[in-house]
Amino acid sequence: MAHGPSNTTRILKVDGGGRTPLSVSRALPRHVITRAGSRVGNAALMWAGAYAVAITLNEYAAHRIGTVPPHGWNIGHTTALAFVVISAALYVVSRLGVLSPERLLDLGLLYEVVGGFAVVLGTTAGMVWDPHAHILGLSWVSVWIVGFPFVIPATPRRAALAAFATALMAPAGLAAWHLLSGTPMSPPRVWSGLTVPTFICAGIATAGSRLLRVVQDHAYPRTPTPMDGSSIRPHIRQ
Repeated sequence: MAHGPSNTTRILKVDGGGRTPLSVSRALPRHVITRAGSRVGNAALMWAGAYAVAITLNEYAAHRIGTVPPHGWNIGHTTALAFVVISAALYVVSRLGVLSPERLLDLGLLYEVVGGFAVVLGTTAGMVWDPHAHILGLSWVSVWIVGFPFVIPATPRRAALAAFATALMAPAGLAAWHLLSGTPMSPPRVWSGLTVPTFICAGIATAGSRLLRVVQDHAYPRTPTPMDGSSIRPHIRQ
């Protein structure tokens, strides 16, 4: 006969999804999770429109106003079209209700990484056609990384992983452009100008997500009440 420790009380915190105490302590507030579907879908639709407008204006400014000669359809245009389609598909999925809010949030973080790759690959054409090209200021992928945690909620750790994974898409996207288009590799100043700011912005996004978490914890403190899924179960000797 096995005997457990006597006079022991086990305090278990389990929510409706059966998560462990550690995952509960890291979870987002429930009201944030339940709104994830509409936020992810609306954000994807908004970014699809913004990306289409940005690419169109960039092409007009480069070829109609600027001195860059037209170079026809290229991998950048294909990437831009694919990203718009993916964004629209994510919006539809969010509205169909086929995924739980938690899965939609995970899909939203994956969308951040894929979107970062698409932004770089879709906007790199203007840099490599000019042999004297260089990066001035921040690239669009840096703006994408910094703004993402404020639109799609995530725990600080997940937000940090997604931000730095997206930052890696800057050199990956530039390398993919050269490999797929057969153009000569860009000079080091282009690589550094595209890569270094994105990692700095990933750090800023990580700090921003932690700040948002602190604000959420103060605004919606978690208390061990029955409504929170807490229960006290006495140990039963066997």
